[in-house]
Amino acid sequence: MDPDNYDDYGGVEHAEYCFQHYTSTETCFSAFKAPLEPTVALGGFSRNNYSEASAFVITYPVNNAIMKVGDENGKAIAWEKAFIQLAKLICTESSA
Repeated sequence: MDPDNYDDYGGVEHAEYCFQHYTSTETCFSAFKAPLEPTVALGGFSRNNYSEASAFVITYPVNNAIMKVGDENGKAIAWEKAFIQLAKLICTESSA
């Protein structure tokens, strides 16, 4: 669901509707304008109790070049390294 439309379409109630009917209306489509099955973005729930999810999965697409010539992968590699550092920092701080 487009976050700019969240309040316009009913907030939490609409999000719950979209979890159950993710292919039924454009207001429930993902940012890339396609249906997104809730099990792709949510985890840690039983049956169809999506509101009980304990995990929210985020995918960050990066542009990886196949050719090994040049530095086309430099930004993707730098982003991945920074993300790993951030994840380790968060894990360290949460266990302290």
